[in-house]
Amino acid sequence: MRVIISGAGIAGSTAAYFLATAGRHIDVTVLEKAPRLLAHGQNVDIEDQAIDVIKKMGLMEQVRRYNTTEEGTQFISPNGRPFAPFPVTGAGGPTSELEILRGDLALITYEVTKVLPNVHFRFGTTIKRVFSSKQDGDELDRVELSDGETESFDALVAADGQWSKTRSMCFPESAVSVVDMGVYAAYFTVPKTANDNKYWNLYQALDSKIIGTRPDPHGTTRAMFTCVPRNAAQKKSWEDIKRADRLTQEKHIAK
Repeated sequence: MRVIISGAGIAGSTAAYFLATAGRHIDVTVLEKAPRLLAHGQNVDIEDQAIDVIKKMGLMEQVRRYNTTEEGTQFISPNGRPFAPFPVTGAGGPTSELEILRGDLALITYEVTKVLPNVHFRFGTTIKRVFSSKQDGDELDRVELSDGETESFDALVAADGQWSKTRSMCFPESAVSVVDMGVYAAYFTVPKTANDNKYWNLYQALDSKIIGTRPDPHGTTRAMFTCVPRNAAQKKSWEDIKRADRLTQEKHIAK
């Protein structure tokens, strides 16, 4: 059986691992549009069924090694003083006992999967077109790739994010929806200072703005800025810069 997976993130690598180690032989190809693995991203909580998955993959030791070292969450007052701390006590709090950066989790799932003999990662390649052997599109037949190759597969897994172009090729628009929560966020990696602590520090500012800082295991600090537009004009200004160039985005956020 041949399976093709679009996306080499956490979901793609994990799906490839379990398919490739299933009881019968399955050959898995994982496509990734980036030229290399993108080990980027912010905090991920590993809880509930995710813990079972990590244990089955034998990755619990690696996950603990890459723990962000975050000890809890606390709010910061306008004068800079912390209040209302929520230390890690197990499950259910803002900070999980198994807190890891998305990029680190993507890396360790990729590393354990890429060595399997029946898994093949192809970077810089995407799905251009999906063909089905039935007119209603229920059965996969062939896939045309961005490198010009057309190959046959038995199954396709779309693991390429909420804006997945692969899903839009296979399902009607009504079946692929993104719920707008009205929040815009920008994430940064900044130098660690002597005053930084191991808490997720949150300052709730006026005008529906939040600034947060979090520790990471790499000697830097993760910073987050979120804003909820309060009128149509503000929302339009945020929508306009979502796909703008980086400099334009930085100027807008600074403003």
